Amino acid sequence: MADTERAMNYIDGQWCWPDGAGEIKSINPADTREVVCVAPDTPDSEVDRAVQAAKKALPAWKRTPPPARATIIRKAGQIMAERKQQMGEGWFASLKDVPSHAISMGIKQILKSKNIIVTVPDERKARAVKDTLEGEISNMSPASILRTHSNCMLFLDKAAASLLV
Repeated sequence: MADTERAMNYIDGQWCWPDGAGEIKSINPADTREVVCVAPDTPDSEVDRAVQAAKKALPAWKRTPPPARATIIRKAGQIMAERKQQMGEGWFASLKDVPSHAISMGIKQILKSKNIIVTVPDERKARAVKDTLEGEISNMSPASILRTHSNCMLFLDKAAASLLV
C-alpha cells in the first residue's frame, strides 16, 4: 500500500487532508485485493469550509465565459475517465504510472500502414486474440480487420495465445 495514491481535498486553493478524517478506499476492479487510491472521509466542518471557499470563488468563475467553463470541466472529466480506465484495465501498477499522453489511431488509419506489427501480452487478451484470429471479421472484434492487411505480423506470448485451437 506504499504506492497507493492519496487523494486530497482542494479547499480555498490548498490541497489538504482533514484532521481526524477517516479513509475511503478505492479498489482496483481488475484486482480487488489492490487499493488504488485512498480519499479522506471528510467531516462536516471541512465540507462547510469547502462550501464557503467555493462561494468566495464563485464571482470569478461566473466571469469566465460559459464555453470556457464547459471546456475546463469537459477536459477535467476526460482526463479522469481516461486515466481511471487505463488503471482499471490493470496495465499499470498505480495511477501515477498511467501516461498523461498517448498516440492513438483509428482502424482506417492503421490499415493504411505498409507494415503492421502487433504485440499482445497477457492472458487478459486471450479472448480478444481468439476472436480476432478465429472469429468472423466484424466490428464486434475490431482487430479482426487486421486479417485483411497484406503485411500484418502478430506476436503473442503463451498466455495471450492460450485459447487458440
